[in-house]
Amino acid sequence: MIVGITGGIGAGKTFLAQTLKQMGYAVYNSDVEAKRIICQDAEVKEQIIHLLGDNAYHGEQYNTSWVATQVFEDTNKLKQLNAIVHPAVRNDIKRWVQTQPTLNHLYFVECAILYESQIDTLCDVCVAIVAPMQLRIKRATQRDQSSPQHVQARMQTQCTDEQLCQRADICLNNDGKQPIQVLANLLLEKLLK
Repeated sequence: MIVGITGGIGAGKTFLAQTLKQMGYAVYNSDVEAKRIICQDAEVKEQIIHLLGDNAYHGEQYNTSWVATQVFEDTNKLKQLNAIVHPAVRNDIKRWVQTQPTLNHLYFVECAILYESQIDTLCDVCVAIVAPMQLRIKRATQRDQSSPQHVQARMQTQCTDEQLCQRADICLNNDGKQPIQVLANLLLEKLLK
């Protein structure tokens, strides 16, 4: 069973995924793997250079900040870039599931943009982790050394907790009142019953 885990900035999706990994479950971090694919997959790299030009890479390194300025000023380019990267990540997830050992036949895919990237179409169950906005801002500012205004600006570009919970099969509230281990166990109970 493939389980997608999503949530907004500071909600705790990465913390939940790391906890599940420590418990022995296979966890795919789509953000980390997308960066690997962008740098190592020759076909993806060629398509990105065709779309954006040679400045998209410095040697083997992806020129993230330059690419960001290009695509966020041109929504059409952003859609084209996503049309290159998202299918490559979905294909990588399919390959990963076939080769990765795990417990109880559960494979977890952590993805901030689970629905936007259509990775949810690969998932048997989608899980949204949510938390109160002020707690999310506090967590993200401490983790990223960002200003509250910067975190709030990022939140404005993401789905709201309500939107995520409406689409998800399971919604977990990470309000800090219980350890993340308790949430992980609660999730496993729901998935394994």
